[in-house]
Amino acid sequence: LKDGLNSILEDNGWGKSTLASFIRVMFFGFEGERRQGSANERKRFVPWQGGAYGGSIRFEYSGRIYKLTRIFGNKADADETSLIDDATGLLSKEFDIDNLGYELMGIDSESFMKTAFISQNECTYNDTTDDIDKKLGRAAEQSEENAGYDSIVARLKKAVSSVNSRVS
Repeated sequence: LKDGLNSILEDNGWGKSTLASFIRVMFFGFEGERRQGSANERKRFVPWQGGAYGGSIRFEYSGRIYKLTRIFGNKADADETSLIDDATGLLSKEFDIDNLGYELMGIDSESFMKTAFISQNECTYNDTTDDIDKKLGRAAEQSEENAGYDSIVARLKKAVSSVNSRVS
């Protein structure tokens, strides 16, 4: 992946939605833990053959590289999570691991999914969340390049239209 908008245009079954869910779960944790059936992500993603599952993701924040690892148990209190500072190889204590996504990005899981990923079924402009509105409002105030909130929303719509034209 590179800076800016990245498109992953692949056939059904390739794993696009699974990749999006993996990235969100790494930073924000599972959703629907108290729900039954497929609405419970922890149960939905459990390997068919059983055993431990999880993964790791490397990311950069404020010029530092970190490796986040999560091994998922049957319940949240059985999860094993670590955040390693790549430069030192030591556990990082600088973030609340249970609130990592919000601390890093300043948005919740729903806002992350509405801004970081646009699935083929959502290739239209969707409603924002309070966190998205706050972020866009701050960006508009801080940037002379962006005349305001409406300008930022127009840029987002243009990016979605661009992806739509390549998919059609």
